[in-house]
Amino acid sequence: ELEKQALVLVIDEVDVLFEEYGGIGETLFNNLVNMAEADHPRFTLIAISKSKNDDQCCSPLRDHHHAHKLVFPAYSEADLISIVQERVGKKVIDLEALQMISRKVASEGGNANEVLKITSEAVTNCHGSFTMEELVHELDDDHKPLVHVSHVIQALQENTPTTLNAVICTLPPAAKVILCAVIALCEEKGGTVEVSLITLKRLCMDATNQMFMADVGTNVVKTLLELLDDTGLLVLKRKHGWFDASRKEWKLAIKSDEVKHVVKKTFLKEPFFCNLDYYVRSDFKECCE
Repeated sequence: ELEKQALVLVIDEVDVLFEEYGGIGETLFNNLVNMAEADHPRFTLIAISKSKNDDQCCSPLRDHHHAHKLVFPAYSEADLISIVQERVGKKVIDLEALQMISRKVASEGGNANEVLKITSEAVTNCHGSFTMEELVHELDDDHKPLVHVSHVIQALQENTPTTLNAVICTLPPAAKVILCAVIALCEEKGGTVEVSLITLKRLCMDATNQMFMADVGTNVVKTLLELLDDTGLLVLKRKHGWFDASRKEWKLAIKSDEVKHVVKKTFLKEPFFCNLDYYVRSDFKECCE
């Protein structure tokens, strides 16, 4: 009677089988595949991988080219927000904080487990920041979310080998000036800004009364922008392919919301950078005319 029954074996996150058990895992998987293909026509194997495409698949998965493959789109930012809100509701985590987590994870492959992990750590950080009396008081306010951007940033930094704070603090002074100026420009322009090296240098000089920038040529500005791109703070873009250094206008964007918030929590508390930020936001249009 059992021979007439169909058996469907589903292995979720099959990548773990290879990552944790190596050759033994590969042998087991290959044996299961051989069973599904030949000797046991009533046996079906479904292996679910977190890989986005064949290039990222573990070799045992790539080796079975004849297997039927279904590729599902990765979770989007909106999908990840919905997943978290279904589990914790909409009043626990500030929407801006949740958007920061979801946007970051969506840009790195859309792993729902990663979103839940970071969210859990942010909640833990939030809990640890309150005394019991403060926590009870906060819980009494139904309209005020408990978990904020600061708790998310702490969670993200705990999952990053080298924190953004450390990267930013080790930048040369002129690079810090350019970073703050570009962040202000991007926010004023709604995400991305196009600006020439000459305009960017003149803007930074005027905003800082020539401090750090007086002896900096456009070639150095170009090098510093590339440094900020290499360290994962800014993104240099163009419409087709990688950034072309010969372009007159540089298309610049902030790498992530985390960069923006770390800069605001560190540099923008200092009068020098606070004045720089104010000048750039107020006078950019006038400087470009």
